[in-house]
Amino acid sequence: MSMLRRHALLIIAVTLVAGVITTGLAVTRPPLYRSRADLLVATGFLTGSYGPLVKPPYQTQSQLLVTQAKLASEQDVAVLASTLLGGHPTPSQVAAHISIAASQDVNVITVTATGSSRASAEALARAYARAVAARARAQSRHEILTAIAAVDRQLAGRQSRVTATALRAQLAKLQLYADGTDGGVQVTQAATTASDANVSTPPLVALGLVIGLALGLAAATARDRLEHRLDDEQVATLLHARILGRLPSAASAHSSAAAPSGAEAEAARRLALAVDNVAITSSARALVVTAAHAHESRSRIAAVLAVAMAETGRRVILIDADTGGAGVHGLFGLDPRDGLTDALTGSVHRVDELLHTVTLRTAPHGTLRVLCAGPAPDGPAATILSGSEPAELLAALESEADYLLIDAPPALDVPDPLLWARHADALVLVVPDPGSRAGELERLYATVETGSCRVLGAIVAEPARRSHARTGDAAAARAAAARA
Repeated sequence: MSMLRRHALLIIAVTLVAGVITTGLAVTRPPLYRSRADLLVATGFLTGSYGPLVKPPYQTQSQLLVTQAKLASEQDVAVLASTLLGGHPTPSQVAAHISIAASQDVNVITVTATGSSRASAEALARAYARAVAARARAQSRHEILTAIAAVDRQLAGRQSRVTATALRAQLAKLQLYADGTDGGVQVTQAATTASDANVSTPPLVALGLVIGLALGLAAATARDRLEHRLDDEQVATLLHARILGRLPSAASAHSSAAAPSGAEAEAARRLALAVDNVAITSSARALVVTAAHAHESRSRIAAVLAVAMAETGRRVILIDADTGGAGVHGLFGLDPRDGLTDALTGSVHRVDELLHTVTLRTAPHGTLRVLCAGPAPDGPAATILSGSEPAELLAALESEADYLLIDAPPALDVPDPLLWARHADALVLVVPDPGSRAGELERLYATVETGSCRVLGAIVAEPARRSHARTGDAAAARAAAARA
C-alpha cells in the first residue's frame, strides 16, 4: 500500500492517458460491418460410390466438413469471389476480410465477411458463398469426369458381355451425375443483414482504463524497484529495529543544519522527541549515528537532530568522528583544524577547549556544542579507537551534556562505528530512501549483530523536496553559528 501511495500520481496519470487514447481511437476508428452466409454440406455425397467399379476415398462426416472448410479457404475461391464482384476488392483483400467456420452439429459451413459499409459486407458474403459452392461443384465434376475416363478406359479393353453392359450402365449414371452435380455444397443463406462489428465505445473506454491501471501499476512497481525504495515496515524488519522518524536527506532552499525551516524543522522536532523518549527508556545517552555506506545525508541528519534536541531543552554535544569525510564543520561554518583527533591523541589536555558552541534560534535551556573531527590521524583510526582514549573522552563529555551524538563513518566500509559503539550506549542507523537495497540492510544488520551492538532505532532519510542548498545557503549557515 505504501508503494501505491508514493506513486499514486503516476498510476492515475497512466490510467487517464490510456483512457483518453482509447476514447480517441474508439471515436475515430473507421466503421466496420459484418455479414454471414451459410452453406449446407451433404456429408453422404462423397462417401457413396459412383458405381460398382469406381469409388472415391471414404471420408467421415467430420473429415468431410474439415476438408470442405479448407477448400473454402483456398486462394482460388478468393479469386473467383473477386471476379464475381468485378475485380474489386482484390483476391488478397477478399481473403483478408473473410473467415470460415465449420459447425459439425448441423453440417454447415459459415462464411463471415466484414466491410466498411453494410452493402460491401453483404455483397462480399454473398459472392464468397457463391464462389465456395462453385468451387465444390467444379471439384465434384472433376472427380466424376475422372471416374468417367476410368470407365471409358475399361470399355476400350477386352471385356465380357456382362461386364461391358455393367460398365455402360455405370457410364450413363456418371454422365447424369456430371450434368447435375452441385458438389454436395448448397447455399442455404446467401447473406444476413450486415451488423455493426465494432465494439461499442463505453466497453472500449472501460477496457482502456483497466489496461491503463495495469500499466500504471507496472510502471509504479518498476519505478519503485529502480529507486530501491523500501517502506518503513520493510526497513524495520530487515534491521530488526524501530523506525524513529523521517528527515529530508538534503537541505531545502533557504535552510541550513543550524536553522532548519518549514516541514524539515517540524520533522526534526518530532524526531528529537522520539529519540529522547526511546533514549530515556533505554538509558542511552551516547548515540553513534552511522549508515551502511557513505552519503551526505548521514552527517546532515546527525546535525539537524542535534539542533532539534538542543532546541527541546537538552544539552547536546555533536562529535564528528568521520575524519575522512566532509565533516559537520561545514554545516555550521566552524574551523575544523582542531578537534577529535587532538583529544584522542592527547595533543590537547582540556577537551572543552575544542568544543564550538552553536547559537540556536530558540533554546532557553538547551545548548549545542560541536567537536570537529580535526586533522586525519597518522595511522588507522581503528588503532586509536581500540584503546581506552574514546571511553575516557566520552566519560568526560557525558558530565557536561545530556546527549552525545557521534557522527561515525559508514559501518559497511570501516570498523570505526562498531569500535565507537563499544564505548557508547547505542547505535542510530540512517537509511536513505530511495537508495537502500534489502541485501544492503541485511548486511548492515549482520555487521551490527556481529559487533554485539545495541541499536536504538533507524532514521529514514527522505529525498529533498526542493533543490539542494546553494553557495549562499552555506554562507547563511556559517552566519547562524558562532565559535565559543
